[in-house]
Amino acid sequence: MTWLQRGALVCVLAIGLFAFPSQALAQWLRAESPRFIVYSQGDQRTLRDYVLQLETFDSMLRARHNLDPAGVPARKLPIYLVRGSDQLRTIRPEADDGIAGLYVRSNSDVFAIAIRDREDDDTLMHEYVHHFMLANFPSGYPGWLVEGYAEYYMTTDINPRRIYVGRHAPGRTDTLNYFRRWLPWDQVLANGPQALQDSEARSLYYAQAWLLTHYMLSDPNRMAQLRNYVRRLNQGGHPVAAFTETTGIPVDQLEAVLRAYMRGGMPYLELTPDQSAPPPVTITQLPASADDLLLDAQHLRSWVDEARGPELLARVRERAARHPADPFAQVVLARAELMLGDPAVADGVLDRVLEADPENVEALQLKAERLMAQGDEMPDQQAALYGRARAFLARAYAADNGSFQTLYALARSRRIAPDYPTDNDLETWLAANEMAPQLPSIRIEGAQALIQAGEFGHALTLLAPLVSDPHGGETAAAARSLVGLIQARMAGGAPSGAAVAPGGPPGGSGPPLGAGPINVSQIEFCTGLALAWRAVDPNTETVREAETWTQLFNRLVRAYPSPQAAADALARSTEDATLDDPMWPPCRLIEEDGQMRIVDPRDEEG
Repeated sequence: MTWLQRGALVCVLAIGLFAFPSQALAQWLRAESPRFIVYSQGDQRTLRDYVLQLETFDSMLRARHNLDPAGVPARKLPIYLVRGSDQLRTIRPEADDGIAGLYVRSNSDVFAIAIRDREDDDTLMHEYVHHFMLANFPSGYPGWLVEGYAEYYMTTDINPRRIYVGRHAPGRTDTLNYFRRWLPWDQVLANGPQALQDSEARSLYYAQAWLLTHYMLSDPNRMAQLRNYVRRLNQGGHPVAAFTETTGIPVDQLEAVLRAYMRGGMPYLELTPDQSAPPPVTITQLPASADDLLLDAQHLRSWVDEARGPELLARVRERAARHPADPFAQVVLARAELMLGDPAVADGVLDRVLEADPENVEALQLKAERLMAQGDEMPDQQAALYGRARAFLARAYAADNGSFQTLYALARSRRIAPDYPTDNDLETWLAANEMAPQLPSIRIEGAQALIQAGEFGHALTLLAPLVSDPHGGETAAAARSLVGLIQARMAGGAPSGAAVAPGGPPGGSGPPLGAGPINVSQIEFCTGLALAWRAVDPNTETVREAETWTQLFNRLVRAYPSPQAAADALARSTEDATLDDPMWPPCRLIEEDGQMRIVDPRDEEG
């Protein structure tokens, strides 16, 4: 897709990104496009338009971040459009009335919820930017930039002829104008919003983070300063001192600079999308069982408060009884029984489902989870029960090799093996992370396996997005603990057998912020990678047989103590070697804007 940038200056109110008119209650529909799976009750035409706007938003993000605008993620994001707060609370009962949407990450699913008849989808778009960045540019960023970046793009205004990016956020400017005193900038630069207990202070934090991000992204020179700033932080720089050093702005003068910027008319981007054929959208009507149980199923995949468990279990039992032959309803019932009721009942339900459909992936996953839970309760039988679980997971993987839940369970099922972690175990963790790079538990547990194998550089890469996660909480603390352990071992301060306290590989090109040392998108189709892999596995007949380029790069990185060391090895491998296939010419390593890139020397544009 082609995008043309045009100049614009004034800041105006952004209309709703995805206006979705109210519809009469109807059966649930499922719309699938190259990047999304959207569930909604309403008419098909409105749903299709909604999905196409989501696709346009994603293509715009890809184009703005130097990715292929037609690229697709490893896993499509499910989104549940609900008619109001009552349905939203079916999935998350603790949600307040004012919440327009939620983004949920659990070991069972990663999905979003949005109220479909709200005038805007700022919340959904904010969370989708986080989702997008974790999938494509996982790295360590300061909290203010993580949130400010999402705020910057969430106000994107899409219409058939133009896309406006970076228009001002009315709610944030209102907050900044209302409060005479802003939060001290040293606090904003050094902390995330989780450090603030007061709701007004958190509101100010988001507003100030948005304004500072807008300021830094609106000028090429400041963009370069921002890249340098993030690079310094990743090298251990202090978030306040590094900001002044890279921008030349003393922190005590930053508020005056930003107030003047806000008053002076904040620039935004005007983009023109390619008018080629829209991506395909397939819409199907779900069975009646979905009307009864779809939202309850997502509640079970999310998090269930202990006090609400009995009510949810009773409701699922009553509704599933209406659909005794429906596999979806019966699998939801089995999950509810495993979590909240009688696991023995769940066993019988799952056996009946699998007798009728031996390739039901979710039923196979739940059978494996049940067996591993039994193994955890009976240590003397754990190995045998885990082995039986892996047999079910192998069937699930054969039926669908794109499920992160299957890969995650397979990796966990191997942890008790005396030879854990093998190379195959590490590959399984990396594949699970590739499918769900947004899930902290995969990063944490995958890093544990890498540390145990002594692959510290790649473990650090896996942990980087968690360490400074503004909402990381205990997960961020666990990641920092693991990083400390890695640093101690690399310095020789901890024995190799030290316990690892109980997530990615470089999966993107490194954002325009320049956080990472390697631009993977430039590497993925580079001969240097093919040559390096040939050196590792001479039995590979052709480079096209060797899975995906990103997976090959991940394997290469794991063979070296750091991504930079892998890049250096890659450069050495291309100095004198060539491939017979003219499609894969020799490449060379260059440094550009502080990042390492591998390029074809015959390509004048690099």
